[in-house]
Amino acid sequence: MNNMTISKFKYIALIFSAIGFSVSCTKDEVEWPTDFDVKTEKNVFIVDEPVEFLLSGNPNFVIFYSGENGKKYENANRTKADGQQIINFETSAQNGNQVNSLALMISSDFSGTYNAQGVKSATWTDITSRATLSMGTANVKSGDVDISDFASEDQVYIAFKFTGEASSTSPQRQWTIRNFTLHNNLTDGTVYPIFANISAPNWLAVNVLNPAVGWATPSATQLSINGGPVNTPDNEDWIISSAVGLRNITPDRATLVRDMTTRSNSFSYQFSTPGKYTVTFVGINHTVYGERSQVREINLEIQ
Repeated sequence: MNNMTISKFKYIALIFSAIGFSVSCTKDEVEWPTDFDVKTEKNVFIVDEPVEFLLSGNPNFVIFYSGENGKKYENANRTKADGQQIINFETSAQNGNQVNSLALMISSDFSGTYNAQGVKSATWTDITSRATLSMGTANVKSGDVDISDFASEDQVYIAFKFTGEASSTSPQRQWTIRNFTLHNNLTDGTVYPIFANISAPNWLAVNVLNPAVGWATPSATQLSINGGPVNTPDNEDWIISSAVGLRNITPDRATLVRDMTTRSNSFSYQFSTPGKYTVTFVGINHTVYGERSQVREINLEIQ
C-alpha cells in the first residue's frame, strides 16, 4: 500500500487552496486530464482484502477518498456538520465539606475579555446538573454532558467556576479536573474531536474575588485549584476556554496517490469495515496558471 497520506498532501496544499480544492482556471495552457481513469478487477471484496486500483492517464497529481467516514469526497469542503456535542471529564474533590463549590458554565455572549468585568457582563448558563461531580472520590467521571442545545450559536465559551466560603471550621475545596474532551458525534457516525485534551481549549483563569487563590496554569492533562485552609476569605475564580464553534469541523481528508515525483500506475487500499463505499479519485493537472481536474468514482461493496 502506498503510504503517502495527508501529511504528504500538505505540500500540495501549498499549491492548491485546500484539500477540498475548488477547480478554477481560465488559461488554455492547463490541459484537462481527460485520459485519466481508474479501474478495479472486481467490485466486491472482503474485509482487509487489498483492493488494487489501476490508474491510467497522466495527471500531475492524483488524490484518493476512500468513502469511509472522514474520507468522503462530497465532504471535502464541509466545514460545519450537525451532531451531538458531548463533554466528558473527570473530577477529584479534596479537603473540607463545602458543597456546590464547582460549577460547569457555558456562555454564547462572553466578549472574550478575560477579566472580572468581562465575566460579569456575560450571560452564563449553569449546566452543572448535567454532569456528575466528585463528592470526595478521585477521578469521578462526569458522564456524557450534552450541550447540543447550544450548537446553533456561532460560538460558545465553556468555563469552570469555583466558589469558596470563609469558614472557621472547614477548609475550602481543592478541585482537580482531568481528561476534559469535547466531541461532535456526527449523524454519519463520525466522532469529531473539538477539544481533545485540557490544553486544547487554551483555558485562561479569571479572578473575581480574593486574588490570593486562583486556578493553576492548565497542563495537557488537568486543571486544578486549591481554595485554601480554614479562615481563607471568600473566593470566586473562573477558568474559561477559548471560543468554540460546536458545529465547526475540518473537511474530510484525502490520500495523495501520485505527485510529480511518484508516478505509480496502481494504488492498493484495505477496508476494515463491511459496507458499500463510493471511492473517489481526483486527477489534477496544475501549472502556474491554475489547475484542472477530473473526478472518477467506483462503487465497491466490502463484505
